[in-house]
Amino acid sequence: MKKRLIIFGLVIVLIISLVIAANITAGNINVKQVEINIEYKSNAKMLTPDYVERNLISHFGKFVGLKRKAINTKEIEDYLYKMNFVEEAKVNIGILGKLEIKLIQSIPIAKLFFPNKKQPLYLNDKGKYCVDINGKAADVMIINGSISDSIGDIFLLSKKIFNDSLLSKTIDQIFVKKNKTFILVLKENLIINLGTIENIDNKLKRLKGFITESNISHDDIKKAKTTDFTFDDICIVEKE
Repeated sequence: MKKRLIIFGLVIVLIISLVIAANITAGNINVKQVEINIEYKSNAKMLTPDYVERNLISHFGKFVGLKRKAINTKEIEDYLYKMNFVEEAKVNIGILGKLEIKLIQSIPIAKLFFPNKKQPLYLNDKGKYCVDINGKAADVMIINGSISDSIGDIFLLSKKIFNDSLLSKTIDQIFVKKNKTFILVLKENLIINLGTIENIDNKLKRLKGFITESNISHDDIKKAKTTDFTFDDICIVEKE
């Protein structure tokens, strides 16, 4: 019995020694390759592997040639999460020396033009601002006007429009007035007075009905000047 315990103890020590030796060996392996993969949730490809790599090199320096143990993957992930349009980031270094970076890009849903800013900002599907990168433009709604005072309402309205297949194809622009009311511009240049964000689901439902089910012809819609949805259950069309 005692002999078995001794043999068992020696086996445990041997296993622990092998694990320690393997970790030391793995930690001393040099990074030989950096691979960046990006998952896109929409057709707007704002992030590119080149853009990500340039930013990483600018902040950390080159990874190729560094020992595996000298690289803090958590620190890299934290930095990536601060990068524009990055929704998720995972960094792993394989035992053969390949540094793998996997990213998920957030979805731009609107482009905001602030009166006091030279550069527009994108609003993503998580409600965060993102700057334009690589000169890439996403085909999203344009929003201007008194944006700063209504950003919460803007995000709510933008997301509802973006997530609706009909409205996202129909609405080109949102203008925000100082009294926190919204004006929508359709692709036919029809102006929609939407009013405030109050009862927004009902207003958008009526707008969809107006677009798809009304007896107004396509030519009449093109000739219309404004359509008012600010009153409950009333749609007012003003001709040019």
